[in-house]
Amino acid sequence: MGEVLYELVFPEGIQKHPVLHVSFLKRCEFKEGERSPPSMRLPGFEEKEYKVEKVIDKRREGQQVYYLVHWKGDTEENASWEPAANLKRAQAAIQDFKKK
Repeated sequence: MGEVLYELVFPEGIQKHPVLHVSFLKRCEFKEGERSPPSMRLPGFEEKEYKVEKVIDKRREGQQVYYLVHWKGDTEENASWEPAANLKRAQAAIQDFKKK
């Protein structure tokens, strides 16, 4: 884009302006033997933790168990199927679902 502006490609769902001044960027340097750069957190890109309102349904695909999750602060229409492994902090909601 020029000598002082760079355009970044962000993951889907990140709503940040993609053009940044070079002063906000830092050269990524690999240490000998590293195959990929170390992970880093960018200011303003903190991961949001979603809380489970309730578990609505369960399904199995092969050995994998999925739960249909209604997320706190969202509508049931936006519920999503999540692998059980992603719901380690939602054991109370899973137990409530199993009691029904």
